Amino acid sequence: MFSESVLPLLQREMPLDNPFFCRTLRTSGLGESLVEQKVAPLLAPLLREGMEIGYCARVGEVDVRLAARGADARRLVGDGEKIVPRSLGQDANFRRGLRHPGGRHRPAVDTT
Repeated sequence: MFSESVLPLLQREMPLDNPFFCRTLRTSGLGESLVEQKVAPLLAPLLREGMEIGYCARVGEVDVRLAARGADARRLVGDGEKIVPRSLGQDANFRRGLRHPGGRHRPAVDTT
């Protein structure tokens, strides 16, 4: 309902001059520092182009948040989204999106 009714209204009434795009990728099986060591070097070119990366560690899992603003935001995050699973290889379990405590799956965050 929000995506079909409220979001189009907000986009029409309050257009973003600088679009924002974000994805959260959830990993498990590796600690935060090891995820960063494996991911950051391969994402460096995208970071130089303006993408931001954030890590959020929880017991047994690490979220990797990719975000960017501007006309190339979707491309930057999409490219990063392809790199993260390849960089972690078989060392970590990987999935897009977040899982609610009740077990329902919520798709990856798309705030465009």
